[in-house]
Amino acid sequence: RFFPENTETENLPKIIFGDFNLKDDNPIFQEFIGNLEKLDITRLPINEATYKFAKSNKAIDHVFYSNDFVVNSYEVIKNINTSDHYPIIVDLDLKK
Repeated sequence: RFFPENTETENLPKIIFGDFNLKDDNPIFQEFIGNLEKLDITRLPINEATYKFAKSNKAIDHVFYSNDFVVNSYEVIKNINTSDHYPIIVDLDLKK
């Protein structure tokens, strides 16, 4: 199982995010995304590097959200030097 049991049974809004160290074209990550989609959880399509030393323009940090939310905007902040990863700011609204 890839989540605690209550993730599938609790009908609560969900946000999952972090440094997955996997690009979205990785087969293992694709399987993970598919499992989340079965729970009505969507990956935010971040189409730029989130790691400062990346050799490609693909994110390895990801944000997922349940269909309880609407994404208004997101931004990868690249002008900050607190980590080797860029922060991601996401503006979400809970659907009424």
